[in-house]
Amino acid sequence: MTKIIYFIIVIVSFSILNQGCGRNTDKETQTILSEYVSGLNNGDITWRGSYTGVDPVLSENAMRVFKILLDEHNSNKTDAKRMLFPLLKKPDCFVVAHVLLTKLQIGVEYEVSGDRWNGLKVILDNKGATIIDNNQMADIEKKWSSLIK
Repeated sequence: MTKIIYFIIVIVSFSILNQGCGRNTDKETQTILSEYVSGLNNGDITWRGSYTGVDPVLSENAMRVFKILLDEHNSNKTDAKRMLFPLLKKPDCFVVAHVLLTKLQIGVEYEVSGDRWNGLKVILDNKGATIIDNNQMADIEKKWSSLIK
Protein backbone atom coordinates (compact mmCIF):
# COMPACT_ATOMS: atom_id res chain seq x y z
CA MET A 1 0.00 0.00 0.00
CA THR A 2 2.83 2.40 0.88
CA LYS A 3 4.47 1.76 -2.49
CA ILE A 4 1.25 2.60 -4.33
CA ILE A 5 0.79 5.85 -2.42
CA TYR A 6 4.44 6.77 -3.05
CA PHE A 7 4.00 6.00 -6.76
CA ILE A 8 0.88 8.19 -6.96
CA ILE A 9 2.69 11.05 -5.19
CA VAL A 10 5.60 10.79 -7.65
CA ILE A 11 3.25 10.77 -10.66
CA VAL A 12 1.23 13.74 -9.39
CA SER A 13 4.40 15.69 -8.54
CA PHE A 14 5.87 14.99 -11.96
CA SER A 15 2.73 16.14 -13.76
CA ILE A 16 2.58 19.34 -11.66
CA LEU A 17 6.23 20.11 -12.42
CA ASN A 18 5.70 19.57 -16.12
CA GLN A 19 2.67 21.80 -16.51
CA GLY A 20 3.43 24.48 -19.03
CA CYS A 21 6.53 22.66 -20.30
CA GLY A 22 4.94 21.70 -23.58
CA ARG A 23 5.63 23.13 -27.01
CA ASN A 24 6.25 26.87 -27.20
CA THR A 25 3.55 29.11 -28.58
CA ASP A 26 4.11 30.55 -32.06
CA LYS A 27 5.06 33.91 -30.55
CA GLU A 28 7.54 32.31 -28.14
CA THR A 29 9.05 30.29 -30.98
CA GLN A 30 9.38 33.46 -33.09
CA THR A 31 11.16 35.24 -30.23
CA ILE A 32 13.51 32.34 -29.56
CA LEU A 33 14.22 31.90 -33.26
CA SER A 34 14.85 35.61 -33.72
CA GLU A 35 17.39 35.53 -30.87
CA TYR A 36 19.12 32.48 -32.32
CA VAL A 37 19.22 33.96 -35.83
CA SER A 38 20.63 37.25 -34.55
CA GLY A 39 23.44 35.27 -32.89
CA LEU A 40 24.59 33.70 -36.16
CA ASN A 41 27.71 34.77 -38.02
CA ASN A 42 29.96 33.44 -40.76
CA GLY A 43 32.08 31.68 -38.14
CA ASP A 44 29.20 29.23 -37.75
CA ILE A 45 30.18 27.71 -41.09
CA THR A 46 33.41 25.87 -41.79
CA TRP A 47 34.30 24.55 -45.21
CA ARG A 48 35.86 21.33 -46.35
CA GLY A 49 36.76 19.92 -49.70
CA SER A 50 35.09 16.76 -50.92
CA TYR A 51 34.97 14.72 -54.11
CA THR A 52 32.00 16.76 -55.29
CA GLY A 53 33.47 20.16 -54.38
CA VAL A 54 33.41 22.52 -51.44
CA ASP A 55 31.04 21.58 -48.67
CA PRO A 56 29.80 23.70 -45.73
CA VAL A 57 29.74 22.27 -42.22
CA LEU A 58 27.35 23.88 -39.76
CA SER A 59 28.40 24.64 -36.20
CA GLU A 60 26.27 23.32 -33.36
CA ASN A 61 24.65 26.75 -33.08
CA ALA A 62 23.88 26.94 -36.82
CA MET A 63 22.53 23.38 -36.80
CA ARG A 64 20.18 24.24 -33.91
CA VAL A 65 18.89 27.28 -35.80
CA PHE A 66 18.54 25.25 -38.99
CA LYS A 67 16.47 22.55 -37.26
CA ILE A 68 14.11 25.15 -35.78
CA LEU A 69 13.87 27.01 -39.10
CA LEU A 70 13.18 23.76 -40.93
CA ASP A 71 10.45 22.81 -38.48
CA GLU A 72 8.85 26.25 -38.81
CA HIS A 73 9.25 26.21 -42.60
CA ASN A 74 7.71 22.73 -42.95
CA SER A 75 4.78 23.57 -40.69
CA ASN A 76 4.18 26.86 -42.56
CA LYS A 77 4.02 28.73 -39.26
CA THR A 78 6.74 31.18 -40.16
CA ASP A 79 8.32 32.38 -43.32
CA ALA A 80 11.63 31.10 -42.04
CA LYS A 81 13.51 32.31 -45.09
CA ARG A 82 12.51 35.91 -44.43
CA MET A 83 14.10 35.72 -40.98
CA LEU A 84 17.47 35.03 -42.62
CA PHE A 85 17.18 37.64 -45.37
CA PRO A 86 18.45 40.62 -43.27
CA LEU A 87 21.67 38.67 -42.58
CA LEU A 88 22.46 38.72 -46.31
CA LYS A 89 23.19 42.46 -45.96
CA LYS A 90 25.85 41.96 -43.26
CA PRO A 91 29.44 41.11 -44.27
CA ASP A 92 29.94 38.96 -41.15
CA CYS A 93 26.68 37.03 -41.66
CA PHE A 94 25.90 36.69 -45.36
CA VAL A 95 27.67 33.33 -45.76
CA VAL A 96 25.78 31.62 -42.93
CA ALA A 97 22.50 33.08 -44.22
CA HIS A 98 23.25 31.85 -47.75
CA VAL A 99 24.10 28.34 -46.51
CA LEU A 100 20.98 28.05 -44.34
CA LEU A 101 18.72 29.45 -47.06
CA THR A 102 20.16 26.95 -49.52
CA LYS A 103 19.66 24.07 -47.10
CA LEU A 104 16.03 25.11 -46.57
CA GLN A 105 15.48 24.66 -50.32
CA ILE A 106 15.02 20.90 -49.98
CA GLY A 107 14.96 19.13 -53.31
CA VAL A 108 16.32 22.10 -55.25
CA GLU A 109 19.56 21.43 -57.11
CA TYR A 110 22.39 23.95 -56.98
CA GLU A 111 25.91 24.29 -58.30
CA VAL A 112 28.76 22.69 -56.37
CA SER A 113 32.33 22.61 -57.66
CA GLY A 114 35.89 22.83 -56.43
CA ASP A 115 35.52 26.53 -55.68
CA ARG A 116 31.77 27.26 -55.82
CA TRP A 117 28.81 26.39 -53.67
CA ASN A 118 25.44 27.62 -54.95
CA GLY A 119 26.99 30.72 -56.50
CA LEU A 120 29.34 31.50 -53.60
CA LYS A 121 33.02 31.40 -54.47
CA VAL A 122 34.88 29.56 -51.70
CA ILE A 123 38.64 29.13 -51.84
CA LEU A 124 40.26 26.52 -49.62
CA ASP A 125 43.99 27.07 -49.52
CA ASN A 126 46.56 24.33 -48.93
CA LYS A 127 47.01 25.45 -45.31
CA GLY A 128 43.37 24.83 -44.41
CA ALA A 129 42.25 28.45 -44.50
CA THR A 130 39.01 29.47 -46.18
CA ILE A 131 38.83 32.62 -48.28
CA ILE A 132 35.43 34.11 -49.16
CA ASP A 133 35.44 37.56 -50.74
CA ASN A 134 32.83 39.91 -49.22
CA ASN A 135 32.45 41.53 -52.67
CA GLN A 136 30.14 38.60 -53.48
CA MET A 137 27.62 39.77 -50.90
CA ALA A 138 25.55 41.89 -53.30
CA ASP A 139 25.26 39.07 -55.85
CA ILE A 140 24.23 36.58 -53.17
CA GLU A 141 21.65 39.00 -51.77
CA LYS A 142 20.30 39.64 -55.27
CA LYS A 143 20.01 35.89 -55.89
CA TRP A 144 17.90 35.41 -52.76
CA SER A 145 15.83 38.59 -53.09
CA SER A 146 14.38 37.28 -56.35
CA LEU A 147 13.44 33.99 -54.64
CA ILE A 148 12.17 35.32 -51.31
CA LYS A 149 10.28 38.52 -52.08
